[in-house]
Amino acid sequence: MKHAEFVSDTDGRRTESDLYNTRKRTYRAWLFVILLASILAIFTVMYVDLYQSTPGRITIIAGSEQSIDLNVPLSGTIVSRRVQADPGVGEGENAVSVSAGTMHVDFSAPVRVYADKPSAYVANVKVFGIIPFKQIRIDVIDNLKLIPAGTSIGIYMKTTGIYVVGCATFESGTGTEISPCEYLLRAGDVILAADNVPVSDNQTFIQYVEESEGRPIFLDVLRKEEEITVKVAAQQNADGIYRLGIWIKDSAQGIGTLTYVSADCSYGALGHGISDKDTAELIPIASGSLFQTQIVNVRKGVKGEPGEMTGLIRYTGSHKIGTIEGNTEHGIYGVMEDTMMDRFDREPLSIATSNEMKCGPATILCTLEDEVCEYEIEIEKINHNQDVSRGLTIHVTDPELLELAGGIIQGMSGSPIIQDGRLIGAVTHVLVNDPTRGYGIFIEEMLKQP
Repeated sequence: MKHAEFVSDTDGRRTESDLYNTRKRTYRAWLFVILLASILAIFTVMYVDLYQSTPGRITIIAGSEQSIDLNVPLSGTIVSRRVQADPGVGEGENAVSVSAGTMHVDFSAPVRVYADKPSAYVANVKVFGIIPFKQIRIDVIDNLKLIPAGTSIGIYMKTTGIYVVGCATFESGTGTEISPCEYLLRAGDVILAADNVPVSDNQTFIQYVEESEGRPIFLDVLRKEEEITVKVAAQQNADGIYRLGIWIKDSAQGIGTLTYVSADCSYGALGHGISDKDTAELIPIASGSLFQTQIVNVRKGVKGEPGEMTGLIRYTGSHKIGTIEGNTEHGIYGVMEDTMMDRFDREPLSIATSNEMKCGPATILCTLEDEVCEYEIEIEKINHNQDVSRGLTIHVTDPELLELAGGIIQGMSGSPIIQDGRLIGAVTHVLVNDPTRGYGIFIEEMLKQP
């Protein structure tokens, strides 16, 4: 007869009840970890969403009271040389007049702001007034009236020095592939001088290299805003001609759209800078001009292939309409010829800042045939924290523009965007997979340049 074996707590082994309790505690611990991780994930998503929805910059117009309605649980202080509370601005307590000192602001409710002249301020904000969050820059700009243009323009720019597009190999006299400037020069470099002699055009530079006959050449190069000296030596190609093995350019040209002209003849165009297609970097310019252009063909945009307009540009003095003085990420800028101002017969419009815009109907001005026409669009989204050239997401709804161009096409960059009788921005990009949609820049961003 077998005897039953009992397990006691005193023999060093765990009872079935103990194992059950251990598993239960482990299960609870894992539940707690999962719950904590879920709460942390939800908090992170909410924090990121709040950060992205809160603009890093707010623009207001000098001389007018404006409302900033962020509708976020943030509060903080506006810090500047000139900030103070002003009971004469609006009604209630949440009103600020940019004037002197430091002022507490609650952004969970609409804030009425007034500034008498252009300046810049910083709001240091916290979540629920406790957790440090971010800085919001508040820019005060002039209350301007600008003439919306929409005119097609021919663009010609002379680069500063010689712009290096890239390095290449070539066949030497012995049949081997060589690249004399590999690791010495790179795409985006600007050659300012050769052996202390300034260079400004391709042909002169190429001739200088050929005549060097392989002796060392000292190049003054601008690289990422830093000037350096590079020692290079040309080598002979299969034809016995001395080459450095670099692709270079000394100018850029194309077609765009004029956005606005001001009473003092200054203008802004394109809404984005002119970049090299290979390096994607802004091309530094020494000088440039705008020329009259005649649109001779419009190729409609289709899904996966942007359309474009082709123009006839006459690069002659009699067809010059203005100078180019700046090429920036916000567009190109310069001065129109006095004699051209009578061609802009539209009434000047007030500008609207991004916090005054709203999603909904708007219009754009552009030239697809013989004259400037106005077409209907829809503003689908206002993106405060995107790349400045993508602040507005727009959708072309005008049947005529869809029939003519299929939507937004190359050459329309700079087309002014108008909403409620005010100039609010300019067209900048098209979505390749949907030519009816694209992006625009806020007019306030264009006015901050140069």
